[in-house]
Amino acid sequence: MMTFLGMKSPAPNIPIIELETPTGDVVDLYNDYQLRSVELRGDELSFRFVSVSAGAPTGVQFSGVRDLRVVQPAGWVPQEADQIEHFLIRPAGPWRCVVFKAGGFHYEFDCAVMTLAGSTIEDT
Repeated sequence: MMTFLGMKSPAPNIPIIELETPTGDVVDLYNDYQLRSVELRGDELSFRFVSVSAGAPTGVQFSGVRDLRVVQPAGWVPQEADQIEHFLIRPAGPWRCVVFKAGGFHYEFDCAVMTLAGSTIEDT
């Protein structure tokens, strides 16, 4: 079971590019943001984004990360570094439950909590 903070629970098994906040606002990671950094600290994996129009930061943080697998496709090019393709949440089970294609990389992992945050995910 995964907990979602700062967002409505995404539908499982559907590739998505947007997250909806509890107030109904939509955060379109694909069209409105560029990936700025990815950071792994202990069991926390953070993806930091910056708005292409206003420069406002946002972040997606995964806590309680287990079984992280990152694959760089053979055809990876640096121009993909600031883009996301999509992510999806798989139902809980004995397999990985998050698939996130970002920065040209393919991330798969299980986690306990997914958080959508504004400037609360700070750069360090």
